Amino acid sequence: MKYVSLLAGLFASASAFSATYPPNIDYGSQGDFIAKRGVEFGRTADLTPIGPILVNYPEAPGSSDVGLPNGVQYKDSAWDLSDLTNPTMIRTLYCDTCGSQQPIAAHATVIRFDPQLGALLWNGGDYFRYDPNGATSNDQLVPANDLMLWDTSPWSYSMMFAPYHLRTYWLYGFDSSGLMAIRDPSQGWYEPTPEVAEQLGETESGGTLVGPPLVMWDHLGTTGVTGFSSWLGNLLVVASDQQSTGLAIYDTSGFKDGIPPRLLSHYDPQLETPPAPNKPADHRIGIGGYWAEPYGTNKMVWASREAQELTGRFHPSMYVVDFTDPTNPQLTCELYFNVNQNDTTAEGAADGDWSSDPMYVNFQDEYAFVDHFKVNIPACEQAYAADQHISEAEFAEIVYKFNDIENNCDSSQYFRPLGQVGIFGGYDFGPTPDINEQGMCFFVTSDEPDTRPPFVSGHRPLDGQTNYPIDGFIHVHIPETLRSETLVSAITVTDLNTNQPISFQHQWSHTGTISIWPDTDLAINTTYQVELSGIQDFMGNTMVPYSFTFSTGDGIVEPPPPPPPPEPAPDYDGVAFYPNQSSQLACEPEVQNGNVWAVNPDNDSVTIIDREMTADTKILSLNMTREIKLNYEAPTSIAKIQDMFAVTYRDDDKVVLLNGDGYPVRSVDTGHGTQPVAVVADGVYLYVALYASSEVVKIHASSGEIVARLDVGATPKAMALHGDRLLVTRFISPTTHGEIYDIDTAGAMTLVRTIVANKVLVPDDINHGSGVPNYLSSIVVNADGTRAYVTANKANIDRGLQRNGQALDDDNTVRPMIITLDLVNNRDANVDPTTRDGSIDLDNGADPSAVTFLANPAIRVQALQGNNVVVAVDSSTSNVGQFNTQAAPQSMCSTLRTLYVKNFAERSVTAIDVAEFMHDGSLNPTMQHVATVTEEILSAEEKEGLKVFYHSKIPEMGPEGYM
Repeated sequence: MKYVSLLAGLFASASAFSATYPPNIDYGSQGDFIAKRGVEFGRTADLTPIGPILVNYPEAPGSSDVGLPNGVQYKDSAWDLSDLTNPTMIRTLYCDTCGSQQPIAAHATVIRFDPQLGALLWNGGDYFRYDPNGATSNDQLVPANDLMLWDTSPWSYSMMFAPYHLRTYWLYGFDSSGLMAIRDPSQGWYEPTPEVAEQLGETESGGTLVGPPLVMWDHLGTTGVTGFSSWLGNLLVVASDQQSTGLAIYDTSGFKDGIPPRLLSHYDPQLETPPAPNKPADHRIGIGGYWAEPYGTNKMVWASREAQELTGRFHPSMYVVDFTDPTNPQLTCELYFNVNQNDTTAEGAADGDWSSDPMYVNFQDEYAFVDHFKVNIPACEQAYAADQHISEAEFAEIVYKFNDIENNCDSSQYFRPLGQVGIFGGYDFGPTPDINEQGMCFFVTSDEPDTRPPFVSGHRPLDGQTNYPIDGFIHVHIPETLRSETLVSAITVTDLNTNQPISFQHQWSHTGTISIWPDTDLAINTTYQVELSGIQDFMGNTMVPYSFTFSTGDGIVEPPPPPPPPEPAPDYDGVAFYPNQSSQLACEPEVQNGNVWAVNPDNDSVTIIDREMTADTKILSLNMTREIKLNYEAPTSIAKIQDMFAVTYRDDDKVVLLNGDGYPVRSVDTGHGTQPVAVVADGVYLYVALYASSEVVKIHASSGEIVARLDVGATPKAMALHGDRLLVTRFISPTTHGEIYDIDTAGAMTLVRTIVANKVLVPDDINHGSGVPNYLSSIVVNADGTRAYVTANKANIDRGLQRNGQALDDDNTVRPMIITLDLVNNRDANVDPTTRDGSIDLDNGADPSAVTFLANPAIRVQALQGNNVVVAVDSSTSNVGQFNTQAAPQSMCSTLRTLYVKNFAERSVTAIDVAEFMHDGSLNPTMQHVATVTEEILSAEEKEGLKVFYHSKIPEMGPEGYM
C-alpha cells in the first residue's frame, strides 16, 4: 500500500493516466446516489461518451450561479469514467474566454464513423475522436476536424438520421409560414430566387447553408402536425412538439426526383387526461411533448412537461405510439405523472411530485428514462392494451422514481445509461434558492450489474421487406450506450445478387439510432443483407451477431448459408501435466467444469470464479460468483487440498482453509511476524513459506497442526513441489548469486542443499547482459523433474560510473531472465556464467513475474508483468506465442484447454484458450477477462498509479518499454 500512496502523490491530476472502461461490478441498489459533478459548468444539456471519456455539454439558458462565487464557467468539459464512483474531470474543451459549442438543438449529439479516424463525436462545429493509445486521458481525446468524407455537419434534428435538413416546427419561435422542404446541405451555400424564397417563407434576403430544396410540400396545411422530423428507412416521421398536434408519417421514395413525400397516415387522437385543479371536465389534448425520440425505428416516445397555460397540459406525461404499420399508428402507452398532487406521502409521491418535469428521453434496453422516471415500455404497453388505462397498481410496476431533488440534483435535462449506473443532467431548481441542482448526478439504476448484451430493438427496412425504394436509407436502433469504437467496422451491407459489399457512411445518434447511408442509390430488383457484429455496450457486453435482409424488388434472394463455425481444436491427447507450484490462482484442472480461485493481495479478498465449458463447441463461460473478505489482510497465495482451499494471509500470519463455498473451516497461526507468503499442497500436507522468519512449515490439512518447521534461509518465497522434492526461491539475493532452497519433505523435512543461481558474467550487449539474479518471484518444475525454471531480474551491480566507469543504460541496468536449474546435477544449467549457455535472457521484456507449463508439458509459459503479456514457448516445435493480458500479470495456472492469468493491477483474471496453440501453433486465441474485485479498497487514483507503476511499456516509465 505504501508504494501506491507514493504514486498518488506523484500523479496529482487524473489526466496523467489513460482512461479505461470502468469495471462491470455491483455498484449498489437501484436509486442509490453515487456522485455529483460539473455544477460549475451550468445546466447540463447533453452527456455523450466517446470511448470511456464523457463530454458534458452545458446550455446557457437555465444555468445558475447559485453557490458559485466565480459564476458559471459555461464550457464543455471532458470526464474520465474509469471509476464510476469517482468521475474525474480531464479538461474543459475550450479556452478560458470561450463558451460552449452547442450540439443539435442543445440536447442531441451524433457520433460519426471514419475508416481511418474511427469514432468522431460532433461537437457543435468541431469533431473529437477517441484514441485508445493515448498515454493519458488528455491525449485520448483528440481534435479531428479535417473530415473530407463528411460533407456537412449535423446541425438540425432531422440530421441525426439523414444527410438532409428539414425545418423543425417548435413552439419556441414557431413560424408557420412557408412550405416544408427536404434540403441538401452538401450542395453548400444557397441563395433562393424570390419565388422560391416566398414558397419557403424565407422573407429575409440572403442565402443559407442548409442548401437548396430538393422537394417542397404543404405539410402544415395538410396535417397541422408541428414538431420534429425523424427519417427512418424510407419513412419521414413528424412527431409533435409541446403543441400536441399528433403524428404524421410519409413515404419519401422519389424525393431526389422532386416527388413530394406521400402521406401514409396522420394520427391525432384527443385524449382525456386525469383530473386536475382548474381542468375543465371535458378537456382533451392531443399527443405531443417537449421532445420526442424514436425507439426501435417503429415507435415514437414523447416526454411531455406540464404546461397548463401554454398548451393546456395539466400533468407531466409520457406517450408511446407504435407505427410498425406506418399506415395505422396506434397509441400503446399513456402515462401521467404527479396525478396525486396533494398526496405528499412516499406512496403519493411515487408517481411524481412538484419537481417532475419530463422534457427529454433516452433509452436503455426496454426502458425509457424521462426526468427522474424509469419506465418499462413493454410493461406499459401490455397493461395499456387491456383497457387503455394504467391503474395505480400497474403504474407502480411500470415506473420507478429516483430521488433526485433529495440528493440536491435535477434529472429533467438529460439521461445517459452506463450499465448499472446512470447519469442525470439537470438545471437549478427555483424552489430551492440555496441549493444548485444543476450539473450531472450519478445514480445506481438497477439492482444488479449489467451483464445483458445489447440488442437490436428494431430496424428499417423490416426483415424480409420487398419493393423497398432505391433511395431509402437503413436505420437500426440499439437502445444502449455503446463502446463507440466497436461500431467503426461493425456493419456490413451486402448485395446478395453479386455477393459484394456496398459502401456507405454511418453515424449513431445519442439515443441509439444507427443511420446507414449508402454512397449511391440501391440497385433495383436487388436483395441486400445487413449484418452487425462485434458491438459492445459501455460495460463490455457483446451483442449477439444480428442480420436481416430486404429487397428493392418483388422477392428476396436467400443469402448463402453462413459458414459453419470452425471446429474447436481437439483436446491435448497426451498425458496432461499440471505443475504443483505456489500461485495467486488455483484452477482445479482435474474438474471439467469447476472453479478458478484467485487471491487479491492488496484488496484483502479471495474471489471464486465459476467456469463452465460446453462439451461440443468448447465455449467457455466465466462468472465471478463470490468475493470473500475475512478479517485478515494481504492474501498472497492459494492452493487446493482435499476439498478445501488454503490461503496465506501475510500480514496476519495466518493460513486459512476455506470450504468449496468459500467459508472458513479452520485457521492456522504460523507465528507472530512470520509472514506466510506462499503455499503448495500434496494432498495431505500444506507447505508454507514464511518470508519474514526464514522458515518453511509443514501443516496437516485435516487437523491444522504444524507438524514440522524448517529454517532454510532469508526471504523464502516461490515454491514448486515435485514428489517429495520442494524447491523454494530466495526472493532477494546476496550480491554474489541467487539461491533456491532444495528440501526433502519426508518426515520432519530436511534442507538437502541450497542450489546456487550463478551471477551472469557475459559482456553487456543490447540483447544480453550481466547481473545477479534477483527477485526470484516464481518457480516451476517440469514434468519429469529434471529441470526447474525460475523467473528473475538480472541486477547489473558491477556497472556504473562509480563501479566500472561505464554508464548504466536502458539495456544494461536490470534485465529480465529465466534461470534454468539442472535438477539431475543439482546446479544452475548455466554452468559457465561467462557464456549464455543455459541462461534465458528475455530481451526487450520487463519484469518476469510467473512461469508455468500448459497441459502439454513441452510448452512453458512466462508472464512479463511490465509488458502485460504472457509468452508461450513450445520446445518440441520451437513455436512461440505472445498473448496480451490486462495490467500486471503475476500468476498463472492452466486446465486442459485454458491458461488463466491473474492480473494484479487490473483486478482481473484473463482466460486464454490455448488449445489451438497446443494443437497447431495458432497465435489468435479466444480470450476473455473477468473482474475479481467488486469492492475496491484503493481509490481510482491509487489504482491508476498501480497500473502505471507496473507498466514499463508506457512512455512515462521508460522510452523503450523496459529498463
